[in-house]
Amino acid sequence: MSNTTSTHNDLAIEASHRSGLAECIEKSFNAVHLNTTLSFNIKQQIIYSLLTLRCVFDSELIDNPLPLFVEYNLVKGEKMPEKMELFDLVTSIISLDNCTQELLALWYIVTAFILILEAPIDLSVFNSIKKTLHTEKVFDTVLYMTYSIEIPCSIEELEAQDGIPKTLQDWYAPYIDYILEENDLGQTKAEERFIKWLSEGRFNLVLVGSDRMLNSYPFDEGILVCNLASRSSLEGLVKVEERIKFLTDCISIVNDSLNWARKKRHFLYYYKGLFSLGIGEKESAKSCFIASLEFNKNFTLAKQMLEKL
Repeated sequence: MSNTTSTHNDLAIEASHRSGLAECIEKSFNAVHLNTTLSFNIKQQIIYSLLTLRCVFDSELIDNPLPLFVEYNLVKGEKMPEKMELFDLVTSIISLDNCTQELLALWYIVTAFILILEAPIDLSVFNSIKKTLHTEKVFDTVLYMTYSIEIPCSIEELEAQDGIPKTLQDWYAPYIDYILEENDLGQTKAEERFIKWLSEGRFNLVLVGSDRMLNSYPFDEGILVCNLASRSSLEGLVKVEERIKFLTDCISIVNDSLNWARKKRHFLYYYKGLFSLGIGEKESAKSCFIASLEFNKNFTLAKQMLEKL
């Protein structure tokens, strides 16, 4: 195998892991294997069909076969079962009595790959799949998976990509509407997710995910504040030689945002103060914290920073 081919395979495997495809197939293998109602032949057929789907995207399971394949006679030299149609395969998994909410969410993500492949669609089968996977419970589980940051967050983002089938837009549209729903505080579900991830220390996920959302929703102040929070938390991980540029860029983001932001200006001045401290501009930072309190006199974080200064 050439180095180029190896690199391409590595990238495909990385992408399948990043998107959730690898985990979905692995958990589906396990669900089928442990199911107590399916016959051996049906299990064999489903596992083989799952394997062939995975191999469309990378050869990892061919290069590193699972012991499970031996148990179901899915090895070289054995007669292979008939491969299932892709949407029938999806139905076979999501209708299992031991299919978990997590696995349903993974199949919501992976069904998009099948739509990109433009596999033949039986509308009655497809509508049944949508009825099972287009639910608030499934969407909420998808939202809090790390894979969610790979999902397009607007129809415009999808339309900007060449060759995207209309069915894929229809597939994503209800999820996109769901993540933009607001709570009583005016926070979207996407913002709620980022706030939770920030509390868990998952700063890089927030940075990547909020950067992507800001491409589609550049004037969403809640997402912007989450983005700035992740940047301030990641500051210490930036290489020393790149740190000044990183912080200066962050200040530029805040300055641009202050031209239009209205609801969360106290947060913007607070983070500008933190970034200013990072580059050694103590007086500028102090002015920012004072400005923050002018917009919200009860803003504890800015008060604490002023006390420290």
